[in-house]
Amino acid sequence: MPDTITSSKVLHKSAIKHEPLSALRDILALRSVSDLKSIAKAIGISRYTKLAQPELSERVAEELPANTVRFKETLVALGDGAWDFFNRVAALDVLYDSTVEAADYSAALGMGYLQAFTHNDDVCFVVPTEVKEVFNTLLSAGFSITREHYRLLNHYALAAVNLYGAISTDDFVSLYNSQNNDKTDADEVGLVLSRYILFEKNHDEDFVLMRDFIVSAELDDGGDLQHAEELIAKIGDKPRYIPPRDEFLKYADNDYIEVTPQLERLAEYIRANLIDDDAEVEEVVALLVFLCQNDAPTQMLYSTIEERGARFATKKLAQEFTQLVTDLQNNTRLRSNNGHTPTELAETLGRPLPEPTTAGPVRVTKVGRNEPCPCGSGKKYKKCCGR
Repeated sequence: MPDTITSSKVLHKSAIKHEPLSALRDILALRSVSDLKSIAKAIGISRYTKLAQPELSERVAEELPANTVRFKETLVALGDGAWDFFNRVAALDVLYDSTVEAADYSAALGMGYLQAFTHNDDVCFVVPTEVKEVFNTLLSAGFSITREHYRLLNHYALAAVNLYGAISTDDFVSLYNSQNNDKTDADEVGLVLSRYILFEKNHDEDFVLMRDFIVSAELDDGGDLQHAEELIAKIGDKPRYIPPRDEFLKYADNDYIEVTPQLERLAEYIRANLIDDDAEVEEVVALLVFLCQNDAPTQMLYSTIEERGARFATKKLAQEFTQLVTDLQNNTRLRSNNGHTPTELAETLGRPLPEPTTAGPVRVTKVGRNEPCPCGSGKKYKKCCGR
């Protein structure tokens, strides 16, 4: 409820104080120069910065419905909730709704394809007539199917970087085509994913494009992709783990964790001996899995427990924890193993696993908040595992 209230307040402040209008030129005539410049920049209008309101309003009115490429790119990048909301508004002359969440209207509103009004203390939304005409033409031409295809490509890219950290474009195309009837190619992947990246620049993008690779944004340190290069080198020619389609797409959820017997045993141990709050146990376990996925030093896993004030009452408990952590490490899907667990890769390659550590956890030095995170992400500790 608090998010809805906050969204409503922001919407009341940013909406046009006027009865709802439908003609694009009439609407834009009411927008400030600042608003119009923002829209002009978003839709790619050139040489707009010195234009006065009337000239700028006219330029935007001409370009907004005419630039169908940018319109389609925006519609593709909308989340499912935002897409559904845009369709609701487009199907009506005016939609009154003061409870809609900002995530469902802000992108289309910022691009100018959706307009918001406040009138008699009511909040309402309009898709301008000229925009609506283009939208209906797109729908008649089968745009909804194209959008679903592009959305699926985005979900596959997100799943791939969450599972592997980095994947070549050619391997991504092969993986996608092996699991779907609607095929793709490298050119389409580059075009679609680059638009998603541009669209998410003001938020937290999930992946970046590096030469011929799709890379997790966690490995992008302000444009420095050294950690991505290091991961790609570690992966080398290891075989790729490719789960069935439905299982693979679960990794498109940034919070998805594959629940294994080893994970369940460690969680139960922590709950029984170290931390009695279920929510905190869940948070700690998720962090331990993340650290394992990224080849973090073992002592970093111990530090995760110690920083929450947990202590081992006996040497036996410490040794049990060490064994459980070793089991987790050996059965967690590592990015450096191309998605395989160490146990799976050892079996595939016919190599023995390293002998498990039997000693109890060592004391660790607390990591400074501005120091590089020991998990290897390349980010500062305060922006990564120290959050």
